[in-house]
Amino acid sequence: FKPALAADESGDSEGSASSGDENDGPAAPADSPWDHDPKHDCYRISWMKDSPSIPPKLLKSFYPHQHDGVAFLARQKGCILADDMGLGKTYQTVSFILSTFYSLHLAYASGDTSAYKDGCFSSLLIMPTTLIDTWRKEMARVKKYFPVDFQVMVGLEVLDGDVPTEKRKEMLERCLRCQRQTDDGEGDFGDPTFHILLTTYGLTGRGTLLPPRSSDEFGIIVLDEGHKIKNPKTALYKHVNALPSLRRIVLTGTLIQHTLMELHSGVSWATPLLGDEKAFKICYQT
Repeated sequence: FKPALAADESGDSEGSASSGDENDGPAAPADSPWDHDPKHDCYRISWMKDSPSIPPKLLKSFYPHQHDGVAFLARQKGCILADDMGLGKTYQTVSFILSTFYSLHLAYASGDTSAYKDGCFSSLLIMPTTLIDTWRKEMARVKKYFPVDFQVMVGLEVLDGDVPTEKRKEMLERCLRCQRQTDDGEGDFGDPTFHILLTTYGLTGRGTLLPPRSSDEFGIIVLDEGHKIKNPKTALYKHVNALPSLRRIVLTGTLIQHTLMELHSGVSWATPLLGDEKAFKICYQT
């Protein structure tokens, strides 16, 4: 098992509190888990070395619960964000991903390449085809809060059923190549680049996204509408579970639709927290 994060099923596009353009007052309320870093003029979780770095105006756009939501994503290697629809799961997840990338960008600018070890330079987002446009729009909304010199270093591609086979391989390779920046074997790191690949459950269920090299992995994998993997016996679950990553995030507001075993399936993809399926069933379902 390689620790990872899982995705959520939000898909709502009105997940922020404000435009973030107001300049008066602090970006973080007194009870926020985010502390101001004056050196880089951003907000971080002070005790976390690999904390995401959030620009002030982006943090100011958060609703109160989103301060905690993004901090929750930051603290976990594998988790489920299960807010109800309309509470901004997509917005929080995009904010987390871009702020995680931004931390690595700032670390390089400060000459600290130690942060590159186990750093997330890539993200694979898996979702129903109908949500791809929603994610692209949220990416654009959040990205504008970051400095332009960072924005140009973040690549975004959509890998869906209309993409020819050979081009799919090229797009997958670009995403994986970004993640290989964590170690070039010689300790000579260049200015980091980042890559986000949006794809569908349909393609994932065919096994077309498995890295060709056993040493390759994704930085962050997100499953939107994560209840799609409620049955661990399906080909989709097996192919999704075979994708190696550093972090996994599941996004869903309806993880349990029929039985408690659906909860076990979703949580187990993100983290081995609930243990063996058979033991879980005996303890909690029977």
